[in-house]
Amino acid sequence: MSVTYLQLVLALTQWLNAEDTISYCRALKTFMNVYKLYTSRKRKRGPRREERFSRLDWREHVCGMSPARFRRRYRMDLGCFNLLVDKLRDDLELYTYSCCRGEPITAELQVAATMRMLAGASYLDVSTIFRMHESTVYKIFWRVVELVCNKYTIEFPFDDLERLRHIEAEFRSRSEMEAMQGCVGCIDGLLIKIRAPTKSESPCSMRFQSCKGFFALNAQAVCDVHGRFTVFEIRGGGAQSDVQVWKMLDMCRDLLEQKRMPAGFWIAGDAAYPCSDSVIGPYSDADARNDRRKDNFNWSHSQLRIRIEMAFGRFVGRFGILWKPIRMSYKRAAIITMACAKLHNIIISYDLEKGQYYSDAKTRTTVETPSQLIRITHEEIESDRRNVSRATRRRRMTRMRSVRATTAPELNKHGAPIELLNDGWFYAASHRTCALRESLTNRVAELGVVRPSSSVLHATVAIATRQPNRQ
Repeated sequence: MSVTYLQLVLALTQWLNAEDTISYCRALKTFMNVYKLYTSRKRKRGPRREERFSRLDWREHVCGMSPARFRRRYRMDLGCFNLLVDKLRDDLELYTYSCCRGEPITAELQVAATMRMLAGASYLDVSTIFRMHESTVYKIFWRVVELVCNKYTIEFPFDDLERLRHIEAEFRSRSEMEAMQGCVGCIDGLLIKIRAPTKSESPCSMRFQSCKGFFALNAQAVCDVHGRFTVFEIRGGGAQSDVQVWKMLDMCRDLLEQKRMPAGFWIAGDAAYPCSDSVIGPYSDADARNDRRKDNFNWSHSQLRIRIEMAFGRFVGRFGILWKPIRMSYKRAAIITMACAKLHNIIISYDLEKGQYYSDAKTRTTVETPSQLIRITHEEIESDRRNVSRATRRRRMTRMRSVRATTAPELNKHGAPIELLNDGWFYAASHRTCALRESLTNRVAELGVVRPSSSVLHATVAIATRQPNRQ
């Protein structure tokens, strides 16, 4: 029995216009029966769509782009892209994500969609370009990211003496008069912006709030002269200093406890890291101001240490997902950052093999380097003291003490000394004498390497940037 909409309206009218209780109950019962029949009827549906949803034709898409345009979109050359796809093809073909409305998604489209996401594109734009559902975009993204993290590794060549000598020769050629011998890497920290962690993710979210005012992860990295990462680990939050996170790394235990670094080789770091025979930092500003030899050593040392700053600049500039806070859990943000670091190494290695080692076209005018992310100048400190009230400064100091108290058990769990949280320990560790640094300082003095004055530097930059006269 089929019930029309008019019958339903009549039953409703009789129910509302009932005068006594008996008629009201009868009308209500009639209305409920009519409504049940009306809602259970079979509705007529339109003809089923037989056509299949066509995906993006990858060959036609690639043929319509120049090599420079392809590199700008997918952050790598077409040859490097094909090598990456061949490496992941066997695992990606198991998850083609086909459905009744669409064709299977090929491995090329899955990798391309992931690279666009890592380059900073929105999942809505990726869904429109590659003609796939929004939920499918994230399924593909996480599948490719996990495969990249599992298939590729970042390891420091402790046991490969030949490779260490090759890296040392490249660093030595970058220093003036080849004064700095034995350097096999540069170390520094980078803050990865994330959203504020929830209480379920971390009971103490202040461990992730950096001194710049945003929540972040502290990534410690070591690179070679070309900017490839030989160490990349994320072990701490933005509230922890570089040396605190450094003490948690596996490489720190390999250098300080197991002594895996061969004699004569060392890593260049800034003044935040304790000076030892394996990690050498510059002299303090007070020592360099009073001793010309130490100032010249700092000049030669900075010629090598700047490589990690350059690597961070290219790394952040290449992957646009790092330009703004990653709006996911901090654990997933760490996985994404590790995948970006491994892809960064793949791209540079391919460019070196093909002889096409060059910096990417800057799609962003300013890139925040680690020095801009972590360090605070004296002018900012003085302006902060003038503009911030005493109560606000007291709250900040209380918060930092609580953060240090919460990070102490974690440091002990990783084998770091409790004295690490004492400011005096930082001063004593960074100012203790190092025999290897003293020998390098004497070598710089013997070769006659001198830091250029500021006027000479300005004149050199002016000559290098001067445009030729057009006649």
